[in-house]
Amino acid sequence: MNNKNKNIDIDATALYVIALLNEYEDNIEKGRKPNLDPYNEKIYMNVGNDTIEIPDDIKKKAIVKWNIMKEANIDYENIKHDDHIFFEILTIIICVIIIIFMLYGIGYMRHLYKLSIINNILTNIKDLFYVLSK
Repeated sequence: MNNKNKNIDIDATALYVIALLNEYEDNIEKGRKPNLDPYNEKIYMNVGNDTIEIPDDIKKKAIVKWNIMKEANIDYENIKHDDHIFFEILTIIICVIIIIFMLYGIGYMRHLYKLSIINNILTNIKDLFYVLSK
């Protein structure tokens, strides 16, 4: 179980460590006792017919990558949620605009257009479309 005279695929080894870290944290999150603590224990990996100990430098780099991946995933989830809300609001606004123009087109809104409130709303919507089109 030593690494002397062994060629180690660094990327595959780092991915193996990251998979163990993911499994470890998933077990902790679900309240299960993990089999291995990849942060503090030695990690062994099967390579062909041999079992090798993963060097500490590769393990440390994998932990750093894992932490970056976790943070990026959290940020992505927050951005995805924010985008979802943005698109829901945008969809509602577009639907209201379409309804207003449909009602205006069939004549129900023509006499209301003269009211200053409707006039201001439609002017603001027109300005909004002008700004968004740039």
